[in-house]
Amino acid sequence: MKKVTFVTLLLGFLVSSYAQRIEIIKTIDNPHPVNNGLVRIDIADKHSVVKSAAAVLSNVSTGNNAQYGNYIQYTVAPNDECVRVGILVQEAGVVSGAVQSGMMPSAVFEIAEQQYQAQGQSVYEDVTPNQPITKATVQLDASKDYEIAVLAIGTSADSVFSYQTVSFNASQSDKDGIAQVKINITEVTSSNAKLQFIVNDQTSYFYYLAGYTENLENEGLTDLNFFKNSIDALIQQQYVSKLTSSAEGNLPNLQSETSYTVVALAYNGKNEAGEGDVQSFTTSSVALTDITNVKTSVYPNPVLDKLIVSSPYVINRIELYNSCGQKVYLSSLRANGSVIDVKDLVKGLYILKVYTNDGVFVSNVTVQ
Repeated sequence: MKKVTFVTLLLGFLVSSYAQRIEIIKTIDNPHPVNNGLVRIDIADKHSVVKSAAAVLSNVSTGNNAQYGNYIQYTVAPNDECVRVGILVQEAGVVSGAVQSGMMPSAVFEIAEQQYQAQGQSVYEDVTPNQPITKATVQLDASKDYEIAVLAIGTSADSVFSYQTVSFNASQSDKDGIAQVKINITEVTSSNAKLQFIVNDQTSYFYYLAGYTENLENEGLTDLNFFKNSIDALIQQQYVSKLTSSAEGNLPNLQSETSYTVVALAYNGKNEAGEGDVQSFTTSSVALTDITNVKTSVYPNPVLDKLIVSSPYVINRIELYNSCGQKVYLSSLRANGSVIDVKDLVKGLYILKVYTNDGVFVSNVTVQ
Protein backbone atom coordinates (compact mmCIF):
# COMPACT_ATOMS: atom_id res chain seq x y z
CA MET A 1 0.00 0.00 0.00
CA LYS A 2 2.87 2.38 0.80
CA LYS A 3 4.38 1.78 -2.62
CA VAL A 4 1.06 2.49 -4.35
CA THR A 5 0.62 5.66 -2.31
CA PHE A 6 4.13 6.83 -3.18
CA VAL A 7 3.61 6.20 -6.89
CA THR A 8 0.27 7.99 -6.79
CA LEU A 9 1.79 10.99 -5.03
CA LEU A 10 4.71 11.07 -7.47
CA LEU A 11 2.37 10.96 -10.48
CA GLY A 12 0.25 13.69 -8.91
CA PHE A 13 3.36 15.82 -8.42
CA LEU A 14 4.40 15.30 -12.07
CA VAL A 15 0.94 16.30 -13.33
CA SER A 16 0.80 19.35 -11.08
CA SER A 17 4.34 20.43 -11.98
CA TYR A 18 3.67 20.00 -15.70
CA ALA A 19 0.35 21.86 -15.55
CA GLN A 20 2.00 24.82 -13.85
CA ARG A 21 4.58 25.10 -16.65
CA ILE A 22 2.06 25.18 -19.49
CA GLU A 23 2.03 28.56 -21.23
CA ILE A 24 -0.91 29.53 -23.43
CA ILE A 25 0.74 30.40 -26.75
CA LYS A 26 -1.23 31.39 -29.82
CA THR A 27 -0.99 29.21 -32.91
CA ILE A 28 -2.58 30.30 -36.18
CA ASP A 29 -2.92 29.01 -39.71
CA ASN A 30 0.12 30.33 -41.53
CA PRO A 31 -1.12 33.40 -43.43
CA HIS A 32 1.66 33.00 -45.99
CA PRO A 33 2.08 29.25 -46.56
CA VAL A 34 5.08 28.25 -48.59
CA ASN A 35 4.70 25.87 -51.52
CA ASN A 36 7.50 23.62 -50.37
CA GLY A 37 6.84 20.56 -52.50
CA LEU A 38 6.37 18.36 -49.46
CA VAL A 39 6.25 14.69 -50.42
CA ARG A 40 4.22 12.39 -48.21
CA ILE A 41 5.97 9.19 -47.15
CA ASP A 42 3.58 6.33 -46.40
CA ILE A 43 4.20 4.10 -43.43
CA ALA A 44 2.81 0.86 -44.89
CA ASP A 45 4.08 -1.00 -47.91
CA LYS A 46 4.86 -4.55 -49.00
CA HIS A 47 7.71 -4.76 -46.49
CA SER A 48 6.20 -2.81 -43.65
CA VAL A 49 3.37 -3.81 -41.39
CA VAL A 50 3.20 -0.52 -39.52
CA LYS A 51 -0.20 0.98 -40.15
CA SER A 52 -0.83 3.59 -37.49
CA ALA A 53 -1.51 7.29 -37.37
CA ALA A 54 1.54 9.46 -37.88
CA ALA A 55 2.27 13.06 -38.78
CA VAL A 56 5.58 14.30 -40.16
CA LEU A 57 6.80 17.65 -38.86
CA SER A 58 8.85 19.51 -41.48
CA ASN A 59 9.85 22.87 -42.93
CA VAL A 60 10.41 24.38 -39.48
CA SER A 61 11.66 27.97 -39.62
CA THR A 62 11.70 31.10 -37.47
CA GLY A 63 11.07 34.73 -38.31
CA ASN A 64 9.91 38.12 -37.11
CA ASN A 65 7.49 40.73 -38.39
CA ALA A 66 5.56 43.69 -37.05
CA GLN A 67 2.20 41.89 -36.87
CA TYR A 68 3.19 38.62 -35.21
CA GLY A 69 6.52 39.40 -33.54
CA ASN A 70 8.83 36.41 -33.24
CA TYR A 71 7.22 33.33 -34.75
CA ILE A 72 7.87 29.71 -35.66
CA GLN A 73 6.23 28.31 -38.77
CA TYR A 74 6.07 24.65 -39.66
CA THR A 75 4.23 22.02 -41.69
CA VAL A 76 2.47 18.98 -40.23
CA ALA A 77 1.74 16.23 -42.77
CA PRO A 78 -0.72 13.55 -41.57
CA ASN A 79 -0.57 10.11 -43.15
CA ASP A 80 -3.60 8.22 -44.45
CA GLU A 81 -4.46 6.86 -40.99
CA CYS A 82 -4.36 10.23 -39.21
CA VAL A 83 -7.64 12.11 -38.72
CA ARG A 84 -6.70 14.43 -35.87
CA VAL A 85 -3.52 16.05 -34.54
CA GLY A 86 -2.55 17.68 -31.29
CA ILE A 87 0.03 20.46 -31.61
CA LEU A 88 1.76 22.04 -28.60
CA VAL A 89 4.49 24.67 -28.84
CA GLN A 90 6.07 25.23 -25.43
CA GLU A 91 9.42 26.15 -23.96
CA ALA A 92 11.90 23.32 -24.60
CA GLY A 93 11.60 20.52 -22.07
CA VAL A 94 8.06 21.21 -20.87
CA VAL A 95 6.21 18.60 -22.95
CA SER A 96 9.06 16.19 -23.67
CA GLY A 97 10.17 16.37 -20.03
CA ALA A 98 6.70 15.39 -18.82
CA VAL A 99 6.65 12.40 -21.18
CA GLN A 100 10.15 11.33 -20.22
CA SER A 101 9.13 11.54 -16.55
CA GLY A 102 6.50 8.86 -17.11
CA MET A 103 3.34 10.66 -18.21
CA MET A 104 1.53 9.24 -21.22
CA PRO A 105 1.67 11.61 -24.23
CA SER A 106 -2.12 11.55 -24.49
CA ALA A 107 -2.41 12.60 -20.84
CA VAL A 108 0.10 15.41 -21.37
CA PHE A 109 -1.98 16.79 -24.23
CA GLU A 110 -5.26 16.40 -22.32
CA ILE A 111 -3.92 18.47 -19.39
CA ALA A 112 -2.79 21.17 -21.80
CA GLU A 113 -6.15 21.01 -23.59
CA GLN A 114 -7.99 21.79 -20.37
CA GLN A 115 -5.94 24.95 -19.88
CA TYR A 116 -6.22 25.99 -23.52
CA GLN A 117 -10.00 25.48 -23.52
CA ALA A 118 -10.26 27.81 -20.53
CA GLN A 119 -8.86 30.47 -22.86
CA GLY A 120 -11.17 29.53 -25.72
CA GLN A 121 -8.46 27.66 -27.64
CA SER A 122 -7.60 24.05 -28.37
CA VAL A 123 -4.44 22.04 -28.93
CA TYR A 124 -6.31 19.64 -31.24
CA GLU A 125 -7.30 20.00 -34.86
CA ASP A 126 -9.18 17.69 -37.21
CA VAL A 127 -7.19 17.00 -40.37
CA THR A 128 -7.75 15.40 -43.73
CA PRO A 129 -5.53 12.33 -44.23
CA ASN A 130 -2.59 13.00 -46.57
CA GLN A 131 -3.27 16.77 -46.58
CA PRO A 132 -0.43 18.79 -44.96
CA ILE A 133 -1.29 21.83 -42.86
CA THR A 134 0.99 24.84 -42.34
CA LYS A 135 0.89 26.56 -38.96
CA ALA A 136 2.61 29.46 -37.23
CA THR A 137 3.04 30.00 -33.49
CA VAL A 138 3.45 33.71 -32.75
CA GLN A 139 4.52 36.25 -30.13
CA LEU A 140 7.43 34.15 -28.88
CA ASP A 141 10.50 35.07 -26.85
CA ALA A 142 13.55 34.90 -29.13
CA SER A 143 15.84 34.27 -26.14
CA LYS A 144 14.16 30.94 -25.40
CA ASP A 145 14.34 27.57 -27.07
CA TYR A 146 10.98 26.01 -27.88
CA GLU A 147 9.76 22.57 -28.79
CA ILE A 148 7.00 21.62 -31.20
CA ALA A 149 5.20 18.54 -29.90
CA VAL A 150 2.84 16.64 -32.21
CA LEU A 151 0.38 13.88 -31.29
CA ALA A 152 -1.05 12.08 -34.33
CA ILE A 153 -4.40 10.41 -33.67
CA GLY A 154 -6.05 7.81 -35.90
CA THR A 155 -9.41 6.09 -36.04
CA SER A 156 -8.19 3.57 -33.45
CA ALA A 157 -6.69 4.29 -30.05
CA ASP A 158 -3.14 4.19 -31.42
CA SER A 159 -1.23 7.43 -31.66
CA VAL A 160 2.32 8.60 -32.34
CA PHE A 161 4.01 11.32 -30.29
CA SER A 162 7.03 13.27 -31.52
CA TYR A 163 8.74 16.56 -30.76
CA GLN A 164 11.42 18.83 -32.16
CA THR A 165 13.40 21.55 -30.39
CA VAL A 166 13.60 24.93 -32.18
CA SER A 167 15.95 27.81 -31.44
CA PHE A 168 15.75 31.32 -32.86
CA ASN A 169 19.56 31.42 -32.80
CA ALA A 170 20.23 28.13 -34.57
CA SER A 171 19.37 26.44 -37.85
CA GLN A 172 19.39 22.94 -39.22
CA SER A 173 22.68 23.67 -40.97
CA ASP A 174 24.29 24.09 -37.54
CA LYS A 175 23.77 20.37 -37.04
CA ASP A 176 26.95 19.32 -38.81
CA GLY A 177 28.15 16.62 -36.42
CA ILE A 178 27.42 12.90 -36.40
CA ALA A 179 23.67 12.25 -36.34
CA GLN A 180 22.47 9.28 -34.33
CA VAL A 181 19.18 7.44 -33.81
CA LYS A 182 18.51 4.63 -31.35
CA ILE A 183 15.53 2.26 -31.36
CA ASN A 184 13.87 1.04 -28.18
CA ILE A 185 11.17 -1.65 -28.39
CA THR A 186 9.10 -2.54 -25.33
CA GLU A 187 5.72 -3.93 -24.27
CA VAL A 188 5.64 -6.62 -26.97
CA THR A 189 2.41 -8.64 -27.02
CA SER A 190 0.87 -10.99 -29.57
CA SER A 191 -0.36 -8.10 -31.73
CA ASN A 192 1.34 -4.91 -30.60
CA ALA A 193 4.70 -3.41 -29.67
CA LYS A 194 5.74 -0.01 -28.32
CA LEU A 195 8.37 1.66 -30.48
CA GLN A 196 10.58 4.59 -29.45
CA PHE A 197 13.15 6.49 -31.52
CA ILE A 198 15.73 8.57 -29.64
CA VAL A 199 17.90 11.02 -31.62
CA ASN A 200 20.86 13.17 -30.58
CA ASP A 201 21.18 16.95 -30.98
CA GLN A 202 22.97 16.61 -34.34
CA THR A 203 20.07 14.81 -36.01
CA SER A 204 18.00 16.80 -38.49
CA TYR A 205 15.86 13.84 -39.58
CA PHE A 206 15.88 10.06 -39.91
CA TYR A 207 14.31 7.36 -42.04
CA TYR A 208 12.93 4.12 -40.69
CA LEU A 209 11.36 0.92 -41.96
CA ALA A 210 9.51 -1.77 -40.01
CA GLY A 211 8.63 -5.15 -41.44
CA TYR A 212 8.90 -8.91 -41.35
CA THR A 213 12.44 -9.91 -40.37
CA GLU A 214 12.64 -12.56 -43.10
CA ASN A 215 11.60 -10.11 -45.81
CA LEU A 216 14.02 -7.39 -44.74
CA GLU A 217 16.92 -9.85 -44.39
CA ASN A 218 16.23 -11.27 -47.85
CA GLU A 219 16.29 -7.74 -49.27
CA GLY A 220 19.55 -6.96 -47.41
CA LEU A 221 17.91 -4.04 -45.62
CA THR A 222 19.05 -5.10 -42.14
CA ASP A 223 22.58 -4.08 -43.20
CA LEU A 224 22.86 -0.36 -42.41
CA ASN A 225 25.40 0.29 -45.18
CA PHE A 226 23.13 -1.34 -47.75
CA PHE A 227 20.15 0.51 -46.26
CA LYS A 228 22.03 3.82 -46.66
CA ASN A 229 23.06 3.05 -50.25
CA SER A 230 19.46 2.07 -51.07
CA ILE A 231 17.77 5.02 -49.39
CA ASP A 232 17.03 6.98 -52.60
CA ALA A 233 15.26 3.99 -54.13
CA LEU A 234 13.41 3.30 -50.87
CA ILE A 235 12.20 6.90 -50.72
CA GLN A 236 11.11 6.87 -54.36
CA GLN A 237 9.13 3.67 -53.83
CA GLN A 238 7.71 4.98 -50.51
CA TYR A 239 9.16 2.06 -48.57
CA VAL A 240 10.43 4.21 -45.67
CA SER A 241 8.97 6.78 -43.29
CA LYS A 242 10.64 10.05 -42.31
CA LEU A 243 10.61 11.74 -38.91
CA THR A 244 12.43 14.87 -37.80
CA SER A 245 12.67 14.27 -34.07
CA SER A 246 12.52 11.78 -31.24
CA ALA A 247 9.24 9.91 -31.40
CA GLU A 248 7.29 7.08 -29.85
CA GLY A 249 4.19 5.12 -30.80
CA ASN A 250 2.70 1.69 -31.27
CA LEU A 251 3.12 -0.93 -33.96
CA PRO A 252 -0.43 -2.32 -34.01
CA ASN A 253 -2.09 -5.25 -35.78
CA LEU A 254 0.96 -7.51 -35.74
CA GLN A 255 0.79 -11.25 -36.29
CA SER A 256 1.33 -13.49 -33.29
CA GLU A 257 4.53 -15.54 -32.97
CA THR A 258 6.18 -13.59 -35.78
CA SER A 259 9.60 -11.93 -35.98
CA TYR A 260 9.77 -8.25 -36.97
CA THR A 261 12.69 -5.88 -37.54
CA VAL A 262 12.93 -2.09 -37.34
CA VAL A 263 15.72 -0.26 -39.18
CA ALA A 264 16.53 3.46 -38.76
CA LEU A 265 19.25 5.78 -40.11
CA ALA A 266 19.88 9.37 -39.00
CA TYR A 267 21.03 12.40 -41.04
CA ASN A 268 22.44 15.74 -39.91
CA GLY A 269 21.67 19.26 -41.15
CA LYS A 270 24.02 18.81 -44.11
CA ASN A 271 22.14 15.68 -45.23
CA GLU A 272 25.05 13.47 -44.21
CA ALA A 273 24.19 9.96 -43.04
CA GLY A 274 25.28 9.24 -39.50
CA GLU A 275 24.62 6.33 -37.20
CA GLY A 276 21.59 4.08 -37.35
CA ASP A 277 20.15 1.14 -35.47
CA VAL A 278 18.59 -2.25 -36.20
CA GLN A 279 16.37 -3.98 -33.64
CA SER A 280 14.28 -7.15 -33.92
CA PHE A 281 11.55 -8.65 -31.76
CA THR A 282 9.14 -11.59 -31.84
CA THR A 283 5.49 -11.32 -30.92
CA SER A 284 4.06 -13.74 -28.40
CA SER A 285 1.24 -16.22 -28.84
CA VAL A 286 -2.28 -14.96 -28.18
CA ALA A 287 -2.82 -14.90 -24.42
CA LEU A 288 -6.06 -14.58 -22.53
CA THR A 289 -5.06 -11.04 -21.51
CA ASP A 290 -5.00 -10.06 -25.20
CA ILE A 291 -8.56 -11.24 -25.79
CA THR A 292 -11.30 -8.71 -25.25
CA ASN A 293 -15.06 -8.96 -25.42
CA VAL A 294 -15.15 -7.97 -29.06
CA LYS A 295 -18.58 -7.96 -30.68
CA THR A 296 -17.80 -10.22 -33.63
CA SER A 297 -20.17 -12.62 -35.39
CA VAL A 298 -19.03 -15.91 -36.93
CA TYR A 299 -21.58 -18.05 -38.77
CA PRO A 300 -22.61 -20.66 -39.69
CA ASN A 301 -20.79 -22.78 -37.12
CA PRO A 302 -20.45 -25.70 -37.87
CA VAL A 303 -19.68 -24.70 -41.45
CA LEU A 304 -19.62 -26.61 -44.74
CA ASP A 305 -18.11 -24.19 -47.28
CA LYS A 306 -18.43 -20.45 -46.52
CA LEU A 307 -17.66 -18.97 -43.10
CA ILE A 308 -18.89 -15.40 -42.62
CA VAL A 309 -17.10 -13.08 -40.19
CA SER A 310 -18.54 -9.65 -39.37
CA SER A 311 -17.86 -6.97 -36.75
CA PRO A 312 -18.99 -3.41 -35.98
CA TYR A 313 -15.28 -2.62 -35.70
CA VAL A 314 -12.71 -2.54 -38.48
CA ILE A 315 -11.19 -5.99 -38.98
CA ASN A 316 -7.46 -5.80 -39.68
CA ARG A 317 -6.53 -9.46 -39.91
CA ILE A 318 -8.09 -12.94 -39.73
CA GLU A 319 -6.17 -16.12 -38.92
CA LEU A 320 -7.35 -19.73 -38.85
CA TYR A 321 -5.40 -22.55 -37.13
CA ASN A 322 -5.93 -26.32 -37.25
CA SER A 323 -5.88 -28.60 -34.19
CA CYS A 324 -2.10 -29.01 -34.58
CA GLY A 325 -1.54 -25.27 -34.24
CA GLN A 326 -0.68 -24.81 -37.93
CA LYS A 327 -1.89 -21.62 -39.61
CA VAL A 328 -4.09 -22.65 -42.55
CA TYR A 329 -5.58 -19.27 -43.41
CA LEU A 330 -4.43 -15.65 -43.22
CA SER A 331 -6.15 -12.57 -44.57
CA SER A 332 -5.12 -8.93 -44.07
CA LEU A 333 -7.91 -6.45 -44.68
CA ARG A 334 -9.48 -3.25 -43.41
CA ALA A 335 -13.20 -3.96 -43.53
CA ASN A 336 -16.09 -4.87 -41.27
CA GLY A 337 -16.53 -8.34 -42.67
CA SER A 338 -15.12 -11.20 -44.70
CA VAL A 339 -16.12 -14.54 -46.20
CA ILE A 340 -13.72 -17.47 -45.74
CA ASP A 341 -13.82 -20.42 -48.13
CA VAL A 342 -13.27 -23.56 -46.01
CA LYS A 343 -14.58 -26.25 -48.38
CA ASP A 344 -11.03 -27.52 -49.11
CA LEU A 345 -10.07 -27.78 -45.43
CA VAL A 346 -9.95 -31.12 -43.61
CA LYS A 347 -12.97 -31.71 -41.43
CA GLY A 348 -12.38 -30.99 -37.77
CA LEU A 349 -11.97 -28.32 -35.11
CA TYR A 350 -10.19 -25.02 -35.91
CA ILE A 351 -9.31 -21.87 -33.95
CA LEU A 352 -10.33 -18.54 -35.50
CA LYS A 353 -8.58 -15.30 -34.48
CA VAL A 354 -10.04 -11.98 -35.59
CA TYR A 355 -7.96 -8.84 -34.98
CA THR A 356 -10.04 -5.65 -34.83
CA ASN A 357 -9.46 -2.07 -33.73
CA ASP A 358 -11.24 -2.99 -30.49
CA GLY A 359 -9.23 -6.09 -29.66
CA VAL A 360 -8.79 -9.76 -30.55
CA PHE A 361 -11.72 -12.17 -30.92
CA VAL A 362 -10.99 -15.92 -30.62
CA SER A 363 -13.49 -18.68 -31.36
CA ASN A 364 -13.63 -22.40 -32.12
CA VAL A 365 -14.94 -23.28 -35.57
CA THR A 366 -16.03 -26.74 -36.69
CA VAL A 367 -15.60 -27.60 -40.39
CA GLN A 368 -17.90 -30.41 -41.52
